[in-house]
Amino acid sequence: MTHGFDRKKDAGELTRQDALARISKLSRSCRIVCTFLVAMIAVGLLAVVVIEAFLVAPTLSQGARLQAVDPATGGEALVSLVGTSPESGLMLVARDGHTALGAVAMAAVWLLVALSARRLFAFIEKSGRPFELAAADELDRIGRLLVAGGCCANILGALATGALLAALGGNFTDAFGGQLIEVAMVVSGLVVSLLASVFRYGCVLQEQDDELI
Repeated sequence: MTHGFDRKKDAGELTRQDALARISKLSRSCRIVCTFLVAMIAVGLLAVVVIEAFLVAPTLSQGARLQAVDPATGGEALVSLVGTSPESGLMLVARDGHTALGAVAMAAVWLLVALSARRLFAFIEKSGRPFELAAADELDRIGRLLVAGGCCANILGALATGALLAALGGNFTDAFGGQLIEVAMVVSGLVVSLLASVFRYGCVLQEQDDELI
């Protein structure tokens, strides 16, 4: 009986160490993926800034006007800001009603989420301990970013675009044709925040377990 008990104990200890090793290894893979996502989003945002600054801005400097497009005729833009070259106009409202500024704001939110996720996985990879307050705080930050982005990014983009449209003689309400709140993103943020609370509870159990050991 004693020999069987020792075998179970050894198996339990081995399982815990193996689980921590797998978590650390998986965190490393997730960190690499997050690093790739951060780079892709950052390059995409930089490309947009460069294109707008060097290709579009010069055509708008000599006078800009709004150009509305009938959705039935096709095309990606519903409302654009054009200058001397209509072909290189600045899209303000997409055909689906979403605004370009809202899309940029959403991309910025996802960049922050990816950066936080990278920090989270880097911490777990280095420490090998997922149930730490630092990990729970980073996870909670991700949840808050998702909720804030899902609730505010499109709305802020629509408000800014609507103000620009009104200033240029267009209709303020043209900027509010798309989906303003990303429900799936908000729900995901709430779920992540709940997981952060579970992680905090896990921190307490981890501390108690360490004291027993």
